[in-house]
Amino acid sequence: MWVRPPNLPVPRPGLLLAWRRDGEAWIALVTYIDAGGRAITEWVPRDRLVPVPPNRPNGSAYG
Repeated sequence: MWVRPPNLPVPRPGLLLAWRRDGEAWIALVTYIDAGGRAITEWVPRDRLVPVPPNRPNGSAYG
């Protein structure tokens, strides 16, 4: 899946580690690499996640 960090202009590839409810909404624990090359693990709202389309012709989510 892709993560849309609030401080970066483009989505980053990420790894979803867990889900939990936060009141009425779902949030996900994800790890992604920020623009500075640092691994970030944080809880993010579901609306900041973008699924990777299925059936990639080259087998990679990175194009």
